[in-house]
Amino acid sequence: MALIKCKNCGKEISTNAENCIHCGAIIDKDSKTQAPFVSKDIETEKNITTLNLFSNIVKWGILVIGIIIALSAFAIKEDIGAMYFILGVLLALSSFIISALIKWKALMLKNLYEINKKGGL
Repeated sequence: MALIKCKNCGKEISTNAENCIHCGAIIDKDSKTQAPFVSKDIETEKNITTLNLFSNIVKWGILVIGIIIALSAFAIKEDIGAMYFILGVLLALSSFIISALIKWKALMLKNLYEINKKGGL
């Protein structure tokens, strides 16, 4: 049994191993070198960033649609115009609630990531 160094973490591992026992990197059996490894840390950070970006897109997108609906109520001079105005205002306000929920999910994911990085509770 020969030992090689893990290209991801630098620790010694067996050439018979399928994954690094220290960091989980996949080892290519054909050449006894490591296949490209994407760290779970990088994936988690990308997910957090994506959730925050999605939150902003949802907030501004729904807000603009709500404002357009509310302003279109002034073009309709009947009772239904009041309903459009109320619908538009409610939609605009809900954009902040939906955005806050998505940001909360990103925050919880970040907290779990930091707890796991430290070794758990």
